[in-house]
Amino acid sequence: LVLSDHGKGYKGICWDERRDYDPESYVQPPDHLTLKNIRNVLQMFNTVRRKVDVVTLAACGMSCFEMAVIFGQFTDYVVASQLPTYPQHGLTTEKVLEHLNGYDWESYSPTPFQVSVDFVNGFMEESGGTQYDSSVCVIETDHVQELADQFNETMRSIRNSWDYLGECFSTAYDQTTRVPGPELGEFEQGDLKEFLVNLREEVSSLILDPNARSVYNKLGDCIETYDEIVVYGHLIRGLNGMNLYMPMEPIPINLGIYSWDYLWILPFSNNYYVICLMYHSGLEYNPPEDDDDFTPLDPVNSHIIDDDQD
Repeated sequence: LVLSDHGKGYKGICWDERRDYDPESYVQPPDHLTLKNIRNVLQMFNTVRRKVDVVTLAACGMSCFEMAVIFGQFTDYVVASQLPTYPQHGLTTEKVLEHLNGYDWESYSPTPFQVSVDFVNGFMEESGGTQYDSSVCVIETDHVQELADQFNETMRSIRNSWDYLGECFSTAYDQTTRVPGPELGEFEQGDLKEFLVNLREEVSSLILDPNARSVYNKLGDCIETYDEIVVYGHLIRGLNGMNLYMPMEPIPINLGIYSWDYLWILPFSNNYYVICLMYHSGLEYNPPEDDDDFTPLDPVNSHIIDDDQD
């Protein structure tokens, strides 16, 4: 499956350009495919046919943690870029078909991984070789949910010890490289692995504390799992393959946590990364009384919603 158009990370991909739209207004934007829209299609196809071997996202900034978590159960590999891509550099439909028809299907059937690698190499060839200023990679999805669970648990531990680990979070957060893109402000993204490494380095200064030591070890597990996910790519500018939504500006107070759409992206009853972002922004998190009934995404197989502990 190849999707080629504008991309905005966790916001989605493939905007309907048939309507006039002022991008500064953020009012009634044209319809587009959200990550949940695409997940639902992949899930249905998985149910009636089989898992999709490869999903290629030929669009800006779509190699992000949020996308990998949501798509991970229904495809083996995702090909995407952390950085902006440009129309003249993309894998157009014609080029994709030409590429696939290049295999000698009668005598050789490439593996999904080989197809993914060939897509990356084909993308680079179309864009003029290795000097192209994008960071395209292959994400293997087998361990994505494992990383998601580890990441959320690590953020929960930091939230619980915010009084002395909050400064570590904030320092690492501010130091992490922000990835340029076609949209700024609420679409801003940072390199996920760099953030994890920076955060672990900050926490290491408090290693004698048992809670800090636990977080330090959990971050090590996150980094180890991350390295099993990004399996091939053309990585440049010190980037490591996947972005994470990392706004530089504080979360808007007037929106409130349950009006902020990012809370609904990851399949957790409590998105502890968002709560840490709120604390980092100087806000308080006050869950409503019916918080136990709140589910950010409709649960799907292997996404376990367990809020007994919190």
